Amino acid sequence: MDPQGSFTPPPAPGARVGLPKPPPGWRPPPNMPPPGMNPYPPYRQGGSWASRIFLTLATTIFGLSLALNVYLILLSGILNNSKPRVTTIEDGDVTEKVAVIPLTGAIFDGTARNFDRFMDDVEKDTAVKAIVIEIDSPGGTVTASDQIHHRLEDFKLKFPDKPVIIAMGGLAASGGYYVACAGDHIFAQRTTMTGSIGVLWQSMNVSRLLDKWGVEDNSIHSTGADYKEVGSPTKPMSAEESQYIRAIIDQAFSEFKQVVVGGRKSALKQPIDTIANGKIYTAQEALSLGLVDAIGYLSNATQHAAGVAKLKNPMVVRYEPAPSLLLMLGLGSQSPIDGGGASVSNSKGLTINVSADLLRDMTQSRMMYMWNGR
Repeated sequence: MDPQGSFTPPPAPGARVGLPKPPPGWRPPPNMPPPGMNPYPPYRQGGSWASRIFLTLATTIFGLSLALNVYLILLSGILNNSKPRVTTIEDGDVTEKVAVIPLTGAIFDGTARNFDRFMDDVEKDTAVKAIVIEIDSPGGTVTASDQIHHRLEDFKLKFPDKPVIIAMGGLAASGGYYVACAGDHIFAQRTTMTGSIGVLWQSMNVSRLLDKWGVEDNSIHSTGADYKEVGSPTKPMSAEESQYIRAIIDQAFSEFKQVVVGGRKSALKQPIDTIANGKIYTAQEALSLGLVDAIGYLSNATQHAAGVAKLKNPMVVRYEPAPSLLLMLGLGSQSPIDGGGASVSNSKGLTINVSADLLRDMTQSRMMYMWNGR
C-alpha cells in the first residue's frame, strides 16, 4: 500500500524499478542482457581442494624453476669470466713471483685456450719475474701443441728478461715435448718418460664391421674431389690414399724436428734424424741425448728460475683452472684433461669416467703429436 492507503501492485519481472523510463524507441544493445539480469556470472569462492593444491604446486614449481634458471645463468656468466685460481706454494716477496703453470693431460683445443688464460694473467702481473711450465702430458693434436709452443715463444719475445723453465712430470711425450722445446732450461724427474718425436695419423676404420652387419655408407663427394673422403672410418683406405696421408704427416714431422733443433740447438748430442724416431726415452736417456738439461723436480725448476731472474726472496705461486659450473654445484669433479666427459655407473657401483676427448679421439681422423702408449 502507498501512504494514502491505496494498493500498489508489485513490479513486473524485468521492470526497471526506480529508474526513469527510456525515451521512446530505445532498445538495449544486442549483447546486453535483458533488464534485471546480472551481466557477470556469480562469483563462487574457493573451488575444490584438489584444484587449490594443484594451483599452489604449479605456482611454486614455476617460481622455483624461474629462480634456478636465473641463478644458473648468472653463475655461468660469472664462472666464464672468472680468473684462474692462484695458490701459494712457497712464501716470499710478493714483488718477486715465480709462476708455475700446469700443462696436464692430453693437449686439445680447450687445453690451449686454458693455457692462454693463464698466460694472459701472468703477463698482466708485473710481479711475476719468471715462469715454470709443469708438463705431464702424452701430447695431443698438432695444432693445439703448436699453439701453446707459439704462446711461450711470444712471451719470451715480449719479456726477454723473464726465464721460461720446464719441469717435466711423469710424462712429457710427443706434443708435451714439443711444448717443452720453448723452454730456456728443461728439468726431467728421474722417472720421467719423454721424447716420442713423431707424428701419428690417428684413424679407426669400421668398414668391415659395417659390411658384416649389412650397413652401407652412401656418402657422395663432388665430381673431381676424389680425396674428399680420405680417412673416412666407414670406407677402406687405398694404397694411394695412404701415401697421400703419409706425405701430409711427413711435413708435420719435419716441422716437429725443426722445433726441436731450434729449441735445443747445440745441446743435442746426436743428429736430429737419429733422435727423432718415435721412441720414448727415460730421463737418463733424454739427458744423454741432449733432450733435457738436468734431472730434477719442480722445486729444482723453481729455484733455477729464481736464480736466473736474480730474485732474492722468491714467492712461488701456482695457477690452476677456475672450478667448473658442475663442480661449483656439487654435481661433478674437476678433471685435468680438458674437454669434458661423462660418468657411467652400473648396479654394482662401478663408475667409468668417459672423456669427450677420448670419444672424439677414437672416431676422428687427424694428425697427432701423441704417444699412443698412454
